[in-house]
Amino acid sequence: FLVGGWGGDAGRVTVAGESAGALAACTLAVSPLTRNLLQGVILQSGPCTGNKWGPGSAKAGKEIAQTVMRSLNATSIHQLRKVDAQLLHWPAGTLGTSAYVDSWVVPRHPASMYLAGEAHITRAILGANSMDGIAPWLDASHSIIPRRASDYDKYIYNSWQQQISPKIIPNILEQYPISKFANNTIEAFMRIEADSCVVCPTKNLARMMATESGITVFHYAFEFGPHD
Repeated sequence: FLVGGWGGDAGRVTVAGESAGALAACTLAVSPLTRNLLQGVILQSGPCTGNKWGPGSAKAGKEIAQTVMRSLNATSIHQLRKVDAQLLHWPAGTLGTSAYVDSWVVPRHPASMYLAGEAHITRAILGANSMDGIAPWLDASHSIIPRRASDYDKYIYNSWQQQISPKIIPNILEQYPISKFANNTIEAFMRIEADSCVVCPTKNLARMMATESGITVFHYAFEFGPHD
């Protein structure tokens, strides 16, 4: 970082981001490439240690790269640099918000690195912004969020059975009954999505930072207080 050239203190660098930006900052905090380059992070709704929003595998990253290059008729970085910037895009089904475990930026999944105490920052502010989640982005066809309360339980099973053990789904329905949300299925799904993607993984990340790496952690909750 060329912080010193701008009159800044190169020994007190903090990287901040929201959503995908927070995922990137979260990943940089354990990357061997940034050791001694940054001392703090501010993460808004972007825990890189969760199941949904954490980095993908190297295999998945290579497959997406190949898909993107094929769509642009490019076979090398040299050819990609010749593509008109207006034509650069992510083909349908490939867009992601995270990095990939490439053995260069990060040698392993950040979750295992945080758990092993390999974070090299000294301070962090992290939390969840209001009802951040991915379901509303993907629901243009109404395939994820039901519109009728009577379909709520069925949609929960369909949405979650591929991601977690089916035995846990009754616990989700008990924790998030549709009656708790006045039969508003969209609000219920957004709360589940926010808690699973952001709120709970962020709390777990904050604990790992503090207990495994001795990082000074400040946790915030925008809109939702501790009682939620």
